[in-house]
Amino acid sequence: MNMDYLTLRNVLLVDAVSWMVYGAIWILFPDLFLCANFGGKKFDWVTIHMTESFGLLCLFSGIVSWMVYNRGDEDMVREMLKIKLLIEIILLGLMVTANKNILGQVGAYGLVFCIVINSYVLCRN
Repeated sequence: MNMDYLTLRNVLLVDAVSWMVYGAIWILFPDLFLCANFGGKKFDWVTIHMTESFGLLCLFSGIVSWMVYNRGDEDMVREMLKIKLLIEIILLGLMVTANKNILGQVGAYGLVFCIVINSYVLCRN
């Protein structure tokens, strides 16, 4: 399998787009994502608001990645991926402590994928 397309910049581009899409989905469909992660119960307005706020944070993360990607500076891209990797690991840790059934959380799969890809590219480059 040829992994030449897994450059720092390409991975940051995928990171930017995926976090923006993921954030938009959390903002637009908070009930759907909460139900997918925690079961089909009814959530109060505070939980919905915090879910939408999380979506906004995801969207912002993607926008910052997009801005760094467009700068084209390889050192800045590398540093951004290091920071994002650390934040993703912390976020996964928080998800595990909040809900022991991590395999039942939809968001965990994408997060683990980001951690694996970012780690691989950073170690390779």
